[in-house]
Amino acid sequence: MDKITNYQEAIKEEMTYQLELGYSDMPEVTYKLIEDGFQFIVLAVGWHENKYVHDLWFHLELIEDKIWIYENNTDYQLGKALVQRGIDKDDLVVAWLDREEDVQVQALAA
Repeated sequence: MDKITNYQEAIKEEMTYQLELGYSDMPEVTYKLIEDGFQFIVLAVGWHENKYVHDLWFHLELIEDKIWIYENNTDYQLGKALVQRGIDKDDLVVAWLDREEDVQVQALAA
């Protein structure tokens, strides 16, 4: 299996794992994975305590041989989890950080 295919499978497995976790205190909310093989988005959609919920949890994109993490609106250490699934830490890019901060995050993911 090539690197891109391995990365696609690792991301999908991790995102599916996140869907299974969900939030037990929001049973009316549905968690959805939207993916096309290169972009992966996890949403929480539904109602909680009479309020409509539409939250973006994660947004990742596979560009060439790098995984760009555009959003992680959780406390979960996504980079570390992806490294544990076989992703090379040097192939993770935290899109909202400048390059120096991103290098520090990569060091933490090791």
